[in-house]
Amino acid sequence: MLICFGAIFLAFGIGYFLLLIYMVNGWNSNISIHPNESNTIKSAVSVLIPVRNEAKNITNCIQSILSDHQYTDDFEIIVINDHSNDNTVDIVLGIASPNVKIIHLPDHLSGKKSAITYGVTMAKNELILCTDGDCKVGKCWIKCHADYLHEFGYNMVTGLVVTETGYDLLSKFQFLDFVSTMCITANGIQRKSYYLANGANMSFRKTFFEQVSGYDNNLSVASGDDLFLIQRASSLDPGKVGFLKTLEAMVETKSEDTWKGFINQRKRWATKSMKVGDKKVIAIQAYVFGFCLLILCGIILGLFFSNFLLYCGLTTLIWKLAVDYWFLSTLTNYYEKQNVMSSFLSVSMVYFFHIIFSGFSALFPSSYQWKERQQV
Repeated sequence: MLICFGAIFLAFGIGYFLLLIYMVNGWNSNISIHPNESNTIKSAVSVLIPVRNEAKNITNCIQSILSDHQYTDDFEIIVINDHSNDNTVDIVLGIASPNVKIIHLPDHLSGKKSAITYGVTMAKNELILCTDGDCKVGKCWIKCHADYLHEFGYNMVTGLVVTETGYDLLSKFQFLDFVSTMCITANGIQRKSYYLANGANMSFRKTFFEQVSGYDNNLSVASGDDLFLIQRASSLDPGKVGFLKTLEAMVETKSEDTWKGFINQRKRWATKSMKVGDKKVIAIQAYVFGFCLLILCGIILGLFFSNFLLYCGLTTLIWKLAVDYWFLSTLTNYYEKQNVMSSFLSVSMVYFFHIIFSGFSALFPSSYQWKERQQV
């Protein structure tokens, strides 16, 4: 019996290592894209920013878009106000730029997907870029997306999103978690195997959005605008879905600054993944969840019943830490953020229990609050 348990630990450990090799190879095969040197406009662009109570962040977001020095004035920024009750609207109106305008979501509509849908109907251009009000975009964000969509004829593109990096443990954890997710996303799209996206950095054609009827039948789910859309894009034509891998078009989003906010966010994400997630992605998540749960059970049971189980649990945990260190070091090198790895051990412990928490949150969803609205 003990040999069987040992074999299970060994199989999971080897499988986890092979899984991360698979992810890194897919990430590396996705070549970094750089904007064309020519300033010639190939397509006009409409940038959509759905917002609710983003008074603290919206100025930095819009200014980062206006700072795209490689693009001309042939673009519009549409801020869609989702019934904000702070002074977000006044701040946007105070931005002196002919490119910026704000529209208001009708009273009978609410939520991010409704805001994006309404924004698409108001957009005058074929190419649509989306980001969030608490984000800052890369210096060539618009041009990179426009060039990429035009050159390869994509229907939809998603790109790099990371969190701000601070000095505290929560901030570093979120950064490493995001770069891991970006690797998984790039791998799936590059291999045409599964499809993820991040709504803070995505673009699509207006005609495609209309062709797949946008978010019809999905408006009841609070979030998931990114996953719903990229899955419809992959179902329509997987060859016309791209991942834009370049730091020049990377989007930086605000990290959660409290553990309470972070837990609430992850409850929302876990619920979303079960409702709209790709089956292959769910299988990957289930495998990692099972691996962490196996290690935890081995250590706990080993403390009370078996030294062998304790040895297996601790040995496998050390193996996992070594594999994770290699994986995250590879990714942080690309982002030139190697200093974040100084907190690797403490971050890894947070990540370990985060995986278990997220797994149970997905299996047993509960209510959460998002944008000051209670969701189920």
